[in-house]
Amino acid sequence: MESLPHENNEMLRDQFEKSLEIPTLSDDATLVERHWEAVWPSQSDILGQVVAATQCKLDQQHLKQEIMTMIPRNFDLHLEPDEKHGGFEVYLWPQEQQKNKAMEKTRELAQYIKRLAALSLHAYMIPEEFHVFPKPLSLDKQGKVDSSQLQAAKAELRKRGVPEHLRSIEDGVATVFAGTLSCDAGKIDFETSFFELGGHEGMAEALAAALRVEFNIDLPHTLIGKDATVRVIADYIADDYLKDKEEQHINPYSSTRWWLLALQLVPLVTLYPARRAWQLTFQLWILSRTKFMEDNNNLWGRIMNLMLSIYGAWASVQVIFPIMGILLKWIIIGRHKEGTYPMWGFYHTRWWLVQKIVSLCDLGFFDYCSYGKRLYFRLMGAKIGKGVTLTDVQLGEWDLLDIREGASLSSCICRPFAVEKNSNFYLGRIVVGERSTIGALSIIAPGTEVLPDTYLGANSSSWEQGQLLPQQKVEDSMPEKKDPHWLLFVLLTVPIYGIGWLIALLPWLGPQLAVLWATPAKSSTPLRVILDWYQGSPQVAFAYVAVMAQSLFSPWLFLLWAALIRYLCLALAAHIPQHYASVTEQLNAWRSTIVKTLFDASRLAEINTLLGQHHGARSGVLRLLGTKVGRRVSWPRSGPFIDNYELLDVGDDVTFGYDCHLFTSDDRGSSKITIGNDSVIADQVCLLPGVEIGSEAMLGFGTLTQRGKRYDSGKTYFGRENGDVAESSACGAGLWSVNGGFPRDVDASFGQTDHENMNYSEEQADDPSSLEKGNSPASWKRRSDATEKHEHAEHHLSRKERHYVFQPFTTLFLSSFMTILTVFYWNVPAQSSMKLAARIFVEALQPESTLIDPMVVYGLNYATTMALTTTFAVMAIAFVIAAKKTLIGAFKPGVYSRRDSSTYFQRWQLLIAVEKIIRKCYVDQGILSLLTGTHWLVLYYRWLGAKIGKDCALFANGYPGLLLTEADLIEIGDNVAIDDVGIISHVEMRGSTRLDKITIGDRCVLRSGSHILAGAKMENDSCLLEHTLIMPDQIVREGCAMYRRPAKQFYGNRKGSLPKE
Repeated sequence: MESLPHENNEMLRDQFEKSLEIPTLSDDATLVERHWEAVWPSQSDILGQVVAATQCKLDQQHLKQEIMTMIPRNFDLHLEPDEKHGGFEVYLWPQEQQKNKAMEKTRELAQYIKRLAALSLHAYMIPEEFHVFPKPLSLDKQGKVDSSQLQAAKAELRKRGVPEHLRSIEDGVATVFAGTLSCDAGKIDFETSFFELGGHEGMAEALAAALRVEFNIDLPHTLIGKDATVRVIADYIADDYLKDKEEQHINPYSSTRWWLLALQLVPLVTLYPARRAWQLTFQLWILSRTKFMEDNNNLWGRIMNLMLSIYGAWASVQVIFPIMGILLKWIIIGRHKEGTYPMWGFYHTRWWLVQKIVSLCDLGFFDYCSYGKRLYFRLMGAKIGKGVTLTDVQLGEWDLLDIREGASLSSCICRPFAVEKNSNFYLGRIVVGERSTIGALSIIAPGTEVLPDTYLGANSSSWEQGQLLPQQKVEDSMPEKKDPHWLLFVLLTVPIYGIGWLIALLPWLGPQLAVLWATPAKSSTPLRVILDWYQGSPQVAFAYVAVMAQSLFSPWLFLLWAALIRYLCLALAAHIPQHYASVTEQLNAWRSTIVKTLFDASRLAEINTLLGQHHGARSGVLRLLGTKVGRRVSWPRSGPFIDNYELLDVGDDVTFGYDCHLFTSDDRGSSKITIGNDSVIADQVCLLPGVEIGSEAMLGFGTLTQRGKRYDSGKTYFGRENGDVAESSACGAGLWSVNGGFPRDVDASFGQTDHENMNYSEEQADDPSSLEKGNSPASWKRRSDATEKHEHAEHHLSRKERHYVFQPFTTLFLSSFMTILTVFYWNVPAQSSMKLAARIFVEALQPESTLIDPMVVYGLNYATTMALTTTFAVMAIAFVIAAKKTLIGAFKPGVYSRRDSSTYFQRWQLLIAVEKIIRKCYVDQGILSLLTGTHWLVLYYRWLGAKIGKDCALFANGYPGLLLTEADLIEIGDNVAIDDVGIISHVEMRGSTRLDKITIGDRCVLRSGSHILAGAKMENDSCLLEHTLIMPDQIVREGCAMYRRPAKQFYGNRKGSLPKE
């Protein structure tokens, strides 16, 4: 208005308000909508008149002309409607590419124009947003700019002005917004409220849950309900991230205090001998009781009595020790409590003792059915809902577990324990939602929640839930695959398995006949008589022969039995059906599982232990079980896990890595997996049913495939993303090349070639553009002729450079010999302890029989078992260390041929065989598993050549899956906390292996399921969250937390913040 009504120099407010026809404005009205204009009549006509007011409107052309006078001549201008503030947004960009100095000046241009606009324009006309782009934008034929190009440039400009961590957080929040609203993330405005974007209260709850999963942070309800914009939420998360990063962690206690070191030997020195002595003592006591039975007068009766005593003693261990483990857990630590605690303090020591006690006591008879497993974990303090399925799952810290109704966990890790910075550890509650599914090799991190109906498939982690949709089954119209009817299991499977078990028992039973042939004498003190015989009779030596014969021959007999049953099934029912509907038929369903039931992964592992690195023999075993295996297939030391032998087809010259999982069946049916010639399947790869791998394809470390998909020949695939592989342009070079190429020749003497002094072949260097397309390194291309393939690693070698190569029979003999020697070695302290205890009892105590005689014998046996078993453990460790120093010396960086250009692989095979003596003992957990998280394990690896700083915790969670291999190449700083992690300083290549150093800085954190590969480096205070993969030669910057495969930086709260119960 030009003027306001006045009377006697006072404004007429009441008349002014009544006269104007301006409607009531809401709080949501924009700045432009709040401006109105009118023409006031003369003073004499004020009373009783209504003055018409009209809303102010912006003239786009006028505004553009005004701003054009304010900007430099070499800039273009574009206006877009501003839906949030009203008016227009201003976009400016130079007509030509600006130099660096000019670009710096354009950043101040927006503020300059705003100041000029305030002098010449009304306030409502001044644009709220000025965007100055540093680069020119392309225009169409009409001279207009494309809106999508404009938004992309705007997003890029926004990122330039925001710190990197905040940009990543904002992008992550926008993705969660888009997933909740079911729209494109690119259309999410960072300044618009979630409710303005179309959300409602029900969606807000889903948004809060999704943000909690993605960033591991519990947002306040007021934040979601009031200012739920991307930017506000991102700022809150960023503040929490910075606080967590700057948090002062508790200083750890010293790991080298003498009394702590002594206490950490208790499970090794006392608990395992208690279990071993009990079993043997109870066996002899049962055997002494059978002397009063009538069937003891004939041979078959004595055989049955011996088996009764053996399995009776075994059953007593399966009942007593799990219950003892439950009681000791409640006595020593009570309920686990959330929080961060220092290593080697009072609370950690109690936690450590409980973990070792429970691992040695095991689940026992609780482990033989689903109900028993649920009951055991509930007794330990876990909350387990109805219908929960637990299959080969690793649980711990049970009081902090909440697994809800209908959840299914298979071959995964779900533990509320994690290591933390500066040698601390963290306990956080875990919630697994209703009807959720957790697949093989997956990990649930402490302090996280798996949302209801989540399908977290194989080879994943709870950090990756943001990539997943609610559980959706493939091809829902198909009938669900059913397990065989229980009647078929009872009438067919159990008798067939029982016959095979009896046949496999024959090698053990044969030597026992020499002991059982003679009829024992009658006695009123049978326990003393049998102890007298045990300590003095040379026939006890047949016990050694029996266990050695069983370990050598029984796996083969059971294999032949399983193969015979398979051929009978083929003769009666042809090949295993693959169609979904066919598998639902009961006989076909039974047929599809019988071979795997007879010869499961544990029995295949027994055979592989005997065969070692005899790849041809291992291929032959799988052929007997129905697998199609080509020539010259290379198998790992452990694995692969094969779901159904008859649905696997492996080509020639295929290489498998450690712990691969080949799933040929799922809950929707079975389908064959085909692997082409010359393919490489790296460590921890998961292949799902129906997958076809082309020739010369390479699946890198930890890759997950999609069900029923074909992967092209000659390509490199890597990682896991959105339920499929993440094809990477750099992974081929990063995984398998060495500084741009492969060495022409490497010194044949292992340990003499330094990584820096290698000579590289220019003709073998790979074209970067080829690698960017995902192609395999050119230097690996195989020639079509089979003879040329076989000679691939030998073409530059002269006769003088060749070394002796173990023949297949030699490899087989060495592996089998060490298996038998290991069984014999660990039976010596057990049998000798019993003989020594029996001699003391017979010669030093009164001959009268008393009720406490069995307990006296157990006490003597326990004492002698502690002394001898501990002595043998020390000797075994010393033997492995001496063998490593003698056979290998010191590992050095380099590339070494698998064939006769280097003796490394021959000596490496010997060392692997020797290491069985410390791995196949102590309830098959090994000696080192009882020393995890202690200074004793640090000393062991220092003796092997590793450089490890002070107060480091190695494999702190207590269940090491893959121990350090080439210790000389590992360098670890001070106060480093390492969980069940793979520190792999070698990279397998066709015909050769690359060794390189791995460096881990001070106060680093490596959590369960993570892997760091050869040549990688972690700087001080960096962290790998669960299930993270660091590529070869990758550097993790100081203070950064990484997650996923391949690794990305994590900006959330790594400790978690689940809502309190």
